[in-house]
Amino acid sequence: MSLDELMEDPSKKWEQKPVKNIKAIKSLGLQEDDWSKNIVVAHKRLIVLHQFDVNLQINLNSMELMQLKQSGIKRKLFTAHYNMGDEYIFILGGQNSCNLKIENKCQKFNVNSLKWEQLPPMNQARAAAGSFMSKDKSSLFAFGGSHDSVERLPLTSNGTWQMLKVEFPRGIAFKGGLTMLPMWHYCKQLENITEDKVLIFGGGLKEVYSYDFHSNVVSEVHEAEEDSSRPKSPDSPSGGESSR
Repeated sequence: MSLDELMEDPSKKWEQKPVKNIKAIKSLGLQEDDWSKNIVVAHKRLIVLHQFDVNLQINLNSMELMQLKQSGIKRKLFTAHYNMGDEYIFILGGQNSCNLKIENKCQKFNVNSLKWEQLPPMNQARAAAGSFMSKDKSSLFAFGGSHDSVERLPLTSNGTWQMLKVEFPRGIAFKGGLTMLPMWHYCKQLENITEDKVLIFGGGLKEVYSYDFHSNVVSEVHEAEEDSSRPKSPDSPSGGESSR
């Protein structure tokens, strides 16, 4: 079964396929509990970025496996940002796998040439930060992680990271493992969330938040209140909304 078939029909079952050249990779001594990031990129390839800088590519059609060039940095808990169809995977911060130091170093990996390129370091060292790219792909944002702050990197020029003055809710820590969901990637808006906002959840957060990067405000997302002008269902004894 091809990857396209699985994506078009989620009801189809996954099947196991043997990866070729796996013995050569096993000889490197990688462990199952080692920290890594797996990223599916265009042209049906899986990029695996390993905490000890053993980077791999698997062709999802032929299941051929090859070792990629090293980045020069051994780290875990780094942020890997990629938009399907783009040329680069952006790697931000992380924790050094050797001395456990939190890093501010950034790189990008070209998925076509399979080469690493250096980016300016962030102002704040971060591990397990959230990230997203602006709608016009002119800026990359690093959000939270080891530090409750936000910074932006202009991608259309040789600029450096800029710290943003963001208003955070009091008493809420935006730590590692955040999922950031830009609403402009989706056709339908969610209730009272407009398409120019980014949803934030996970990473220990109990609630869902949104970030408006125009006003630089992070706020909790509340359920939309019921429209009192809507006719009430006659089937509901309390006059409330009927079950569906």
